Amino acid sequence: PIWTYLFLFMFAAYWLTVFLFLSTSKDPVADPGNEQVVFIEEKDLKRMWWYHLFGVVWATQFFIACEQIVLAGTVASFYFTREHGMMTWPYLKAVWRLIRYHLGSAAAGSLIIALVVMARIVLAYIQRKFKGEIGPIGEFFLKCLQCCLWCFEKCLKFLNKNAYIEIAIYGYSFCTAARQAFSVLIRNIVRV
Repeated sequence: PIWTYLFLFMFAAYWLTVFLFLSTSKDPVADPGNEQVVFIEEKDLKRMWWYHLFGVVWATQFFIACEQIVLAGTVASFYFTREHGMMTWPYLKAVWRLIRYHLGSAAAGSLIIALVVMARIVLAYIQRKFKGEIGPIGEFFLKCLQCCLWCFEKCLKFLNKNAYIEIAIYGYSFCTAARQAFSVLIRNIVRV
């Protein structure tokens, strides 16, 4: 997990740099009445904020997905090897398998989670924007929707984690691994 935290820290530093650039990039316009310069935010800049936020959410989920696949691959290598003395670098081999074969699966799984997280962020933005204007029934509806999206996100994260385990053990693609993980979870619903 130390590598995941290192990558997340480096990405957070990059994100903070881009955040500062976006925060300070506005067009200067001279105000003739005050003899001062006023900075006006462009319309496209607001879209860049949303685009950048989605990139942060997706990249964070991608790093977590990579960590889960590597850890599952390392544990699977240890578990399925009869002679533990013959094992050489199971962690590095799991990293190699991730880079060589499973980056697309990690990207697909993290994209699904990122879309749900972004839906929750947009819903929270709408809640804050219209607080007090939509009435108690509208606020209740938005809170219920936020709760449903939270529940859906947790279920998808659980399913993705089991899909990543299937990917690490059997080498499936993401869709096949998710289908297999779902069927395993349904067959063992009482144990879960």
